[in-house]
Amino acid sequence: MQLSEAVLGRRSIRKFKNKPVPEGDILEIIRLASHAPSAGNQQMWHFTVITGGEVKTSLASAINETFKEIAAEAGAEENRLEGPTRSATFFRNAPVLIAVSTSRYSTRVDETLLVAGRSQLEVDHLRCRPDLQSIGAVVQTLLLGAFEKGLGTCYMTGPMGARFRLEEMLDIKPPASLAAFVAMGYPDMEPGEKKVKDISQIVTFIR
Repeated sequence: MQLSEAVLGRRSIRKFKNKPVPEGDILEIIRLASHAPSAGNQQMWHFTVITGGEVKTSLASAINETFKEIAAEAGAEENRLEGPTRSATFFRNAPVLIAVSTSRYSTRVDETLLVAGRSQLEVDHLRCRPDLQSIGAVVQTLLLGAFEKGLGTCYMTGPMGARFRLEEMLDIKPPASLAAFVAMGYPDMEPGEKKVKDISQIVTFIR
């Protein structure tokens, strides 16, 4: 498979066959993904692979409960976040759920900014979180590696609305933090065409 075929053919998959994914394939995909670029080549990622149905159900329940609490705190109706909850919990029916965690990347520039009196929030805004940018690179590589093996995936950040509770359940402790989920399995749906912006809308040349 050519790289262009994988990039153009990959789609987000949210419905999977009830068929296990060989652990050897999962490890091979993660090994491939680990060659993605990362800030300072720190490779600040870790993958927690969840295949047990009970664990996935518990994680989904935690997200559901958290979103209800958020709606209540906002004084909104209980069903206010019903749609986002469905979008954030469909992974319970995926054969594989991969929790991707990271750790903060800090350079002399970051440290000097903090010494100069900038807050961590200001530094994060200025530096655009190189660790999270690295997670984007490793996840994209993982998605393409899975597609090459005939697997469907979905890159999920919606569940992070319940991140603190999920970290506790998955035993992810500082300095590590949960960044994203990836649902994976053999596709049981035919995704539609993906609409992308025209190249003229996303490119600027400075000559």
